[in-house]
Amino acid sequence: MSPTFPEEILDHIFGLVARDGCRGGIKGLISLCLASKALLSISQSHLYRDITIYPHTVRPFLDHVAEYEAMYTSTRLLVRTLLDNPLLATHIQKLVLCFTGEPNVDDQCTASIATTFGSMNRVRTLKLICNWEYGYSRIKFSSIESAFGRNALAALVSSSSLERMSLKKIENCSVYMVPSTPVLRHLEVLGTTFSTESAHDVAISTDGPAHLNSLKIDIQSANERNNSFEDRPYRAEANFSRLNLDVSDIETLDIGLPSTLTEAGMHGWKPFILGKLKRLQHLHWRTENMSFPSHRRYDFCPLRHLNRASLLTLTHLTVSIDHTLLLHNLAIKNPYACVWDDVLTQLPQLETFFIFMLIEGDLDFDVSGSLGEEWGTLPNAIYSDPRTCPSLKEFRVDLVVQVDDKEVKEEVAGAKAFLEGFTKTTYPRYIHPGRYAEIVERRISFSFKIQFEVGKRSEPYFYDEHNR
Repeated sequence: MSPTFPEEILDHIFGLVARDGCRGGIKGLISLCLASKALLSISQSHLYRDITIYPHTVRPFLDHVAEYEAMYTSTRLLVRTLLDNPLLATHIQKLVLCFTGEPNVDDQCTASIATTFGSMNRVRTLKLICNWEYGYSRIKFSSIESAFGRNALAALVSSSSLERMSLKKIENCSVYMVPSTPVLRHLEVLGTTFSTESAHDVAISTDGPAHLNSLKIDIQSANERNNSFEDRPYRAEANFSRLNLDVSDIETLDIGLPSTLTEAGMHGWKPFILGKLKRLQHLHWRTENMSFPSHRRYDFCPLRHLNRASLLTLTHLTVSIDHTLLLHNLAIKNPYACVWDDVLTQLPQLETFFIFMLIEGDLDFDVSGSLGEEWGTLPNAIYSDPRTCPSLKEFRVDLVVQVDDKEVKEEVAGAKAFLEGFTKTTYPRYIHPGRYAEIVERRISFSFKIQFEVGKRSEPYFYDEHNR
């Protein structure tokens, strides 16, 4: 090999090898490591760039699960390699700690994992995840801290390169796990609650505040488990006030709302996030089936709690609505989850508006009561007033109707009756843009797609698009 061959070209080529599938990329990089000493350093930098560690747990029934055994074996070998050659840990840019249960503090590998943290000084993305696949709903942070030690965890999050942080299903997490460093830009907090201590209480130095560019969060993270928002509507503010974060420059916000959210609980989010945003461009609002009365639907739209500056800068809006029907004879009376008409006139820069709806659960529901004029409220708001989203270029609606068990004939029949009535009557009568042609001329690309899922089988059921 020529010594003058540009290293940046090799780095690009090796990067392509690394992205060639999960296991295929790893095997390719290992082959390159063994091919030549000249290729060893650059191939190792890609081989150890993105790693996942599965700490051994105190759940003995997993010890004989083949998949779990394979994960633990690979972790043990990886940790041994990092201990033998700490320089390899400096290549790690993305680290995922995936917990299938409480870490086993008596396992030697657990202590070894903590030792390797000190050499991981170039981590840019850090994720702590409780894995749902093995039936573990949430892990207590105290068990993680007992296994690895506070100093080791603090060293891990103190990386001067840390840009992305993700916490999923961590209970009573210490606030020092969200570092107040200028480089932290992206934060994801899902199903996670924080402890009452502050970073000062645990003697962790801070350079804060961290100026976030994007935030993904669910409101369950703002509340203690099994406490309703009726009881503690401002738990969110109390929880996140301990984090040294500046949210004013956030451009991308992904927020999830539970069906148990109360009006007071929604207002509790305004002072510390929604009301502070000044440059918001992308908003993804995830919500479950909202069953509140019609006269209260105004207060449950995050747009109504944004300040004026964010309304003027918002360019992309996505709404994901989960209509989970858990009781018989229910009807879908509020398909778009809230009232939109007046707030849409305050979005002069909005270019794309996407709606994703999932209908699942007990689908032997009130079919006729679910096919009414409520489906026309949002299209009517968009097409009937020229002041509504004057910059809108694309309006898209995706609907997924899901039956988990194909053997439940009542649900399959109910779903098919709904789909037939919707496509033949509701869609052309209340949704299709053609019915608004005489009201106002809008040059908007519109599409509507329905996916029908029965068990593990998924197939397209309906598609229509309209460009004017």
